[in-house]
Amino acid sequence: MERTNARLQELIELYLQQTITEADKIELWDYIDDPVFEAEIKHSLSEAFYQVAPVELTALQQEQALNHIFQPNDPAVASRQIQRQSKLKRLWTRIGIAATIAMVLGLGLYFYQKKTALSLADQVARSGINTGGYKAFLTLANNKRIALSESQTGIMLQENKLLYSNGTSLSGINPADLGQEYTLSTPKGGTYQLVLPDGTKVWLNASSSIRFPATFNGDRRVEFSGEGYFEVAKAEKHSFVVNSRSQSVEVLGTHFNIQNYQDETMAKTTLLEGKVKVALAYNGQSLTRLLKPGEQAAIAGNQLKVYSVDVEDVVAWRDGYFNFNNETIAQIMAKLAKWYDVKIDFVDPPSEETFTGQISRTKKLDEVLTILAKAKPIKFQIKGRTIQVSR
Repeated sequence: MERTNARLQELIELYLQQTITEADKIELWDYIDDPVFEAEIKHSLSEAFYQVAPVELTALQQEQALNHIFQPNDPAVASRQIQRQSKLKRLWTRIGIAATIAMVLGLGLYFYQKKTALSLADQVARSGINTGGYKAFLTLANNKRIALSESQTGIMLQENKLLYSNGTSLSGINPADLGQEYTLSTPKGGTYQLVLPDGTKVWLNASSSIRFPATFNGDRRVEFSGEGYFEVAKAEKHSFVVNSRSQSVEVLGTHFNIQNYQDETMAKTTLLEGKVKVALAYNGQSLTRLLKPGEQAAIAGNQLKVYSVDVEDVVAWRDGYFNFNNETIAQIMAKLAKWYDVKIDFVDPPSEETFTGQISRTKKLDEVLTILAKAKPIKFQIKGRTIQVSR
């Protein structure tokens, strides 16, 4: 549909009457995102506000409210203060004054946040913050550290040969470098995949590492830190054990996710398929739990609790998404910090309000922050590689 001022006025009227459909609302956001209609939108919001506000608000209160919607010293605000007579056709059938003001402020806040998002894009560009991708390092037994190709998605270990997932050899490795164990690690903003000698597949999230042997003799054991998704190859006579910071996970053949970052107080193991035994070691004591698919073991200190969870939310990162299921802004920013390699500074105490939704991890940082700002009254400012969060 061709964009016109008449159609814009119709959409604003539907919005203020609270009769707008989801499809029309999306179309209205498209108008707001189009700089061609910026002046018309400001004018319409100002007219709508002044047709109801004078009844309830003083002149000072009107000016303060409009400054919340528009930028300070906006010509539309100044002109409305001088000339209060509306020459436009009424935009909507009159409804409750308080509700109308609330809706005008709500639409204005979206417009204000859109403007903020544009400045966020500039801040991200100036800071050089990039979206995460395939980044990892391989440390050999002789402590030689190799930066892996960012054009590849993972590596595999076959017959004591290290190869990329497409079958090509890793560069920079001599036969003398090959040893009995290796460490694959991802930095902030990195993710990578690994296929172990037994065929077990491991996906590493950002800021994670796994130490593994060149060959498995008997029971299979690896050491892990961070977050990873495991698809363990079945070997009924040989268990598979993942050791990570005060806990171990033992399986025969299963799919599960581990989140056990050094900078977080809680370790979580989530089972998708099969069975696992989670063991907590604390002050010489051992506490174990058997998990069923759809359950998550959460360990904090000397406490081990089991919950039922939505496993798709837990492993969304593996498929390239942030999934937020009733998560606070503090929890969300912790995830963004690892993926975009940034620091977080809460100017105000973080709100306990929760978010629910899904966002692609391929989006730029400013796009993600804009989505969050649309959902809740939160402000973001980027200084260097630090995101300042305020209300």
